[in-house]
Amino acid sequence: MTDYSAIPEELQARDQWLMWDDSADTPRRPHWRGNFSISWSDPDDWHSFAEAVEAASERDSWGIGYVVGLDNDDHPHGVYGCLDLDGCVAEDG
Repeated sequence: MTDYSAIPEELQARDQWLMWDDSADTPRRPHWRGNFSISWSDPDDWHSFAEAVEAASERDSWGIGYVVGLDNDDHPHGVYGCLDLDGCVAEDG
């Protein structure tokens, strides 16, 4: 079982959660219970923290991720920030 205790309660309270799949060809691609056709930018596709944790427990390769509300009036800019740093660390560290 994954320990989610380090996730701030303030983020847990927001219904901005989706899933990722470590066994997929593109592991970070968001999905919901295996449905990869969802949109990470559509709040109608987002879920509560509790729902995401429950869904992620269905498979060992599934995890949860917080969704940043890009260009979404219901989820204003400046509340949280995100840096997506892909491939920035060499194999030697």
